[in-house]
Amino acid sequence: RSQPKEPAIEETVKKVVDRLNQQLKLDELQVIAISNIITQNIKKQNAILKKEEGSNEDKTNELKAISEKMDLDIMILLNKDQKVKYKLLAEDAKKQREAYSRTNR
Repeated sequence: RSQPKEPAIEETVKKVVDRLNQQLKLDELQVIAISNIITQNIKKQNAILKKEEGSNEDKTNELKAISEKMDLDIMILLNKDQKVKYKLLAEDAKKQREAYSRTNR
C-alpha cells in the first residue's frame, strides 16, 4: 500500500495565501512575494521532516525557527493594519499547533 499522497506544495501555498488574502486584503505584489516565501518554507520543512538523523526535538526546533523566520519575512511585506491582523492570525495558528501537538503525543 502506498501512503496517501501529500498535497502538492502549490495547492497548500494557494490555500494559505487565499486565506491570508481574504483576511488581510493583500495586493498583487504581496500575494506573489508571500507565495514565494511560503513555498520556500514548505520545501525547507519537508527536507527537515525527511531527514533520518537528528532527534525529534532538534527537528521541532528547526521547524520552529523556519516558521518564525517566515513570519518575519511576511511581516516586512505588510502595511500597519495588515501587520496587526497577521499577528493575530499567527497567534491563533500557534495555539492550534500547540493544542494539536499536545493531543498527538
